[in-house]
Amino acid sequence: MSVENSQKPWYRRLWLPGALLLAAVVILFLALDKRPVTPALTPPVGASPTAAPTDASPSASPPPSSAPSSSPSPLVPSPVSSPRQTPVPSPETGSSSSLALLSVTSPVSRNQTATVEVRGAPETLYEIAVYYSSGKSKAAGLVDKTSDADGYVSWSWKVGGSTKPGDYQLTVAGGGETLTVTFTVE
Repeated sequence: MSVENSQKPWYRRLWLPGALLLAAVVILFLALDKRPVTPALTPPVGASPTAAPTDASPSASPPPSSAPSSSPSPLVPSPVSSPRQTPVPSPETGSSSSLALLSVTSPVSRNQTATVEVRGAPETLYEIAVYYSSGKSKAAGLVDKTSDADGYVSWSWKVGGSTKPGDYQLTVAGGGETLTVTFTVE
């Protein structure tokens, strides 16, 4: 004997229409949330979003209210701070440039090539020393080099297969400055 729909509990009869209604409501809210911003809500080109109003009379703007407003507030872009590379003085300015790390391969695996790039004074002789737990490395590529006209210089060397995993230091020195960098061998 089969059970008719009228004998099933109400929640078993309405689950499909209820799920469809819920899906329609969610889709409606998502569609409304993606409304395009009308030109009337954007500030004019060249206007500062933080500029003070030119009319200082009390009737120029309503007092702030804690009650929610039914009209949407204008979308004003807020300043966004983005990460910036620290500027390095150019050789043309005549200011002394400091020795700065640009990149280092870290972590680096054993039997792989590691690279370090720095920027310092232009046309300056720099030396590098890489120190592992066994002592100073004698790997090919770790030789004295002269920076280019913009102060860039880099070294590449192969990390030995028997190098123990861990944190190690390298030192770049030249032009009266020394830079010590920690890198990781996996």
